[in-house]
This record gives sequence, structure tokens and C-alpha cells, in this order.
Amino acid sequence: MLLIGDLPGSPPPAPWRHADLVRVSDALAEARSVLDAVDAGDVAAAVESSPIFLTRWRALADQLHLVDPWWAAHHDALAHHAERAAGLIDGDALVHWNIRADNVVLTPDRTVLVDWGQAGRGAAWMDHAMLALDCSMSGRETSTAELANADPILRDRDSADLLALAAAAAMSFVSRSTEPAPQSLPTLPATSAPWADAFRPYLAEALAEVG
Repeated sequence: MLLIGDLPGSPPPAPWRHADLVRVSDALAEARSVLDAVDAGDVAAAVESSPIFLTRWRALADQLHLVDPWWAAHHDALAHHAERAAGLIDGDALVHWNIRADNVVLTPDRTVLVDWGQAGRGAAWMDHAMLALDCSMSGRETSTAELANADPILRDRDSADLLALAAAAAMSFVSRSTEPAPQSLPTLPATSAPWADAFRPYLAEALAEVG
């Protein structure tokens, strides 16, 4: 089913502004009660469609000679955390699973989450985690760590949990940046490289804190 609506608004500008992040974080929290009322038993598990968190990141071990030496220097520590990513995703809640700036429309009085095509069954906190990761990918006016400390859902979690997701995602993007572009996605390697580099400040900070 395709639903089309004309919304009097626009996606939040990049980099994320703190006020916009608060709006979206609040909207995710408000949506949780509605989503929790949905029986997600027949919805595909999010982890099953998430190779970047499950296995994709492992390919980097054989490509370190092709990338910035920073990734080789930190590979083992990042891999140690990335091993936990798949287990953290798993859960029985209905999640949007694709929260990022271009899937949000801010109107004068509403915060609308759009593009539910990747909705899945997973841990309820994952949409907040995706928002935090997008702080790195979309810009750094507010960093991933700053949002994690402010978000009421994320601030009560072990900081190593968000690091595990970020490590897996970043390593997957680095790996993908070294490979030939798929015919259907010719810009994928060129897009993946800056995404990976954008994660480095957060990863360096988090590794120094968590180890």
C-alpha cells in the first residue's frame, strides 16, 4: 500500500540542530505507545535485513591495506564491540528501522516520520539509536555522544551498546567504500566513504571512554 500526503514542512537541515533532535526524539517516544500496541509477530526481524550490523563489517579485516591506517590501528577494538551489534538489535517491538534526517518531515506543529518501508521487529530503543548514529552521518552540530547523553531512552543504556552499533556500521561503510559499485547503486562506494569518516570522531571518543 502506498500512501501519499502533502505535508507543509521539510526535512531537518544538516547538520542536525539540537532543537530538531529533541523534536524527533520526543516524537519517537510518543510513537512508542502506539507501536507497542501493534502485534509485530508476523513482521520480519530487523536483524535479518541488516547485514551491516550482522556480518558486513567483518569484510574489513581483509581490506585494511586499502583504507586509511586509522581503521587498521583500531580494527581489533572496533571488531570486539561490533560482535555485540546483532544481539542488541534483536527484540519483539515494531520499529521504524530507518530513522534519519531525510525520513523526517518537520511541520510548524508536527513531527512526521515517513518511509516506513523498512519497518521491522527489534529492540524498542533502536529507533533512538538510529537517530543518534545519524548525528554522525549528517553532521556534528550535536554529536552522537551528546544526543545519547540527552535522550531519555539512550542515556540509561550502557554507552558500549551504542558503540557496538556504530562500530559495525562504520566498519561496513569502510569495507563497502573499497569495493566495485553495484550496477543498481553506482554511487554507493563514494557515499559510504564519507559516512565512515564521519563516524571517526565519535568512535575515537567512545573507544577512549569504553575501551
